Amino acid sequence: MFLDQNSQAHLYGDFDPDALAYVRSFGPVKPSLKFNCRNTREIAFQTRAYTGADTGVATAGTGPEVVFVAVDDQQAELAALEKHLRSLAEQEVAPEHITIVSLRGDWETSVAKSLRASRKGRLTQMSPALASVWPGGGMTWSSAVDIKGMENRFVCVVDIDSVATETEL
Repeated sequence: MFLDQNSQAHLYGDFDPDALAYVRSFGPVKPSLKFNCRNTREIAFQTRAYTGADTGVATAGTGPEVVFVAVDDQQAELAALEKHLRSLAEQEVAPEHITIVSLRGDWETSVAKSLRASRKGRLTQMSPALASVWPGGGMTWSSAVDIKGMENRFVCVVDIDSVATETEL
């Protein structure tokens, strides 16, 4: 329906065929999106600084500081994630405003599976049912692929085994 040159959307469930026919009746339109309307200034700045990507002009306002934590192994990553989640709780961030995104995308090997919240049943994995009532009622976990097209106020990216360069893609 819409040009999504960065493949940032998924379609979960069914859609109304009459609505699709109505939208198609307008014919193709090539809009020019000149503003980064989804990311905060902090995210846009860090993305440019680390990747050199042109993220456009951020118009979503300001947001929390982007925090990077270097870890040597999964235990250190788990400890850092637990610490960060405690910090968010101390700042009275509601659990439904937090999503943990795994670049590896495998729940069974994700550091998030070992979180206290997970062991206590307070971490919900992304699913089509959850996507239909997003952001749901609690803290969520998703693969980087399944979260595309969705957003949350606080995102913790984990399981960064390696990041492919453009030549590897």
